[in-house]
Amino acid sequence: MTDRIIQLLTALFSTPEYKSCFIVDIEVRPPYNIQAFIDSDEGITLVICKSVSRYLESFLDEEIPEGKYSLEVSSPGLSRPLKLSRQYIKNVGRDIIVETLEGEHTEGKMTAADEQGFTVQTQHKEKIDNKKVLVTREITLLYTDIKEVKIAIKF
Repeated sequence: MTDRIIQLLTALFSTPEYKSCFIVDIEVRPPYNIQAFIDSDEGITLVICKSVSRYLESFLDEEIPEGKYSLEVSSPGLSRPLKLSRQYIKNVGRDIIVETLEGEHTEGKMTAADEQGFTVQTQHKEKIDNKKVLVTREITLLYTDIKEVKIAIKF
């Protein structure tokens, strides 16, 4: 079922109206509990989610016996980790929380991202010559070295 959803969304997202949209994740739990997480380079809207949901329903109604399924189409939300380079690129300028494969944690502002990795700017106080000084560092990380990156939620 996951492959079918990906196939349907890939076809939809290749159309001019949805060309900035992309699939982030598809979760299917038995029997037919389907969650499609989508995003867009310009940001996802409720209108897009509703439209994509209707599109998928038009196929699922025919393919799933007696229409016994549940479907949820939404953005990944701030609580889910970033998965795709496209998400990183879209979120440049935002504060993030990084966990590396080695278990190191870093918080800071993502200042750049491309297809291979991203740069995070960190700030912390250090004692230099008996004075506390705010030190800014930039760290470049490859996606292959990352366990998880989430957008930092600040109030």
